[in-house]
Amino acid sequence: FMAKRSSLALVACLMVTSLLGQAQRREATPHAFDGGASEMISSIYIPPMPNAPFQATITLEWTKHLPDGSMTVVKNHRLVVRDSQGRIYQERRMLVPQGSSQEPEVRSIEISNPVTHTKYFCDPALTACELRNYYEPVTAPAALQEGAIANGTYYLSRANLGTKTIEGQEAMGIRETMTIQPGAIGNSAPVDETKEFWYSPKLGLNLQVLRFDPLHGDQFFSVTDLNLAEPDSRLFTLPSSCKVVDLRNEGRQQTKTSSPAH
Repeated sequence: FMAKRSSLALVACLMVTSLLGQAQRREATPHAFDGGASEMISSIYIPPMPNAPFQATITLEWTKHLPDGSMTVVKNHRLVVRDSQGRIYQERRMLVPQGSSQEPEVRSIEISNPVTHTKYFCDPALTACELRNYYEPVTAPAALQEGAIANGTYYLSRANLGTKTIEGQEAMGIRETMTIQPGAIGNSAPVDETKEFWYSPKLGLNLQVLRFDPLHGDQFFSVTDLNLAEPDSRLFTLPSSCKVVDLRNEGRQQTKTSSPAH
């Protein structure tokens, strides 16, 4: 009797599994794969400026305003270090939702050396790196002049915001507004993109950046936990066990990942 009950239960289980499999097959997605859309955001740019060492945390808050009046907010933070030679060690981290207790995951480590003109792109554990050429200017290139740009399709204006102290450093404030004229990017009306820069001449970088962008959302970057002491030189040395793939034979190239300072 028990054997018969077990056999019936097994048959019932197989029937349910078969029906579920048929249901899953009937509900298969009726279209090909779709990759969707993605965006990339550029952080505060760190130039390889010598004789201006520091260690700091750069925080990011990215707000997008939705059509119904609600918003989404994501954030992260990352370690950035520069020594007196101008060598730069910096983390790249994932974004997490505002209010989350989750620690933003480190997705890569970058180590730049302006003396040897090399830059390493490494996994978080420094077990494998790609080596590329690195030719970054120490100082920012000349800024665009105010007025019409690109045959009048864009218009740039600036306002001086004075100075303020950030992390114990004097910072100069500039607000830039780029007006995108109708039709320049398929827009039916003018679009204003506004940025505020709070720049430290001593460190050669922006200590705060605010971007008010109706196309890509509002972004706020801030340098915190600033320490001007010479950092540990071991940060700029790869472990002996690290496997390096040398890609410099692809030709001399720029490895810029962000906008220059102001």
